[in-house]
Amino acid sequence: LFATNFAARNTSAYESFLAGMENFLRFRYEDARSAFEIALKKAPDFAMARYRLAHTLAMLGDTQGALREIRIAKRDSQELPALDREYIVAAESYFARDYPESEQRYRQILTDYPFETEARLFLIYILYDQNKFEEALANATALATQEPDSEVACGAVGDINLRLKRFGAAALALQRNVEHLLRLETPTG
Repeated sequence: LFATNFAARNTSAYESFLAGMENFLRFRYEDARSAFEIALKKAPDFAMARYRLAHTLAMLGDTQGALREIRIAKRDSQELPALDREYIVAAESYFARDYPESEQRYRQILTDYPFETEARLFLIYILYDQNKFEEALANATALATQEPDSEVACGAVGDINLRLKRFGAAALALQRNVEHLLRLETPTG
């Protein structure tokens, strides 16, 4: 309901936000950053656009910029639903490389909302960064089961299997990923 009300009051900012999301999901981070910045010029207190901008900056290697933006998002998040606020707090600890805190926060999101794919994805990253590869693989496999067409999930399964020197399983996961990507590129008629 909150997002619907916000979109109705700030249509132009919300359109820029959606453009940013589309670019982010297509790994076009510079374009995503531009779109999120436009959304924030139109609605400076748009906490979720700032949250996504922070993630985009992190993907671009600007950790300090990501921390700055996520802290502003946290300040502006009081009106957001509890889940959105928890994502913002979890991201702040992740960007600060406080892995125990961020791991606990993403686990709590998954306890409260077991099908939250974004929380599972960040938990995978955190576990991977801490060399907890078996647990990261279990979560990546769960995510790939939940979202079988996700190249990120299939890629994570393949990558972690490579890390564990399970080459057959890695090849299978990566081959599925390539096949999926080829299907996306093949026009249907």
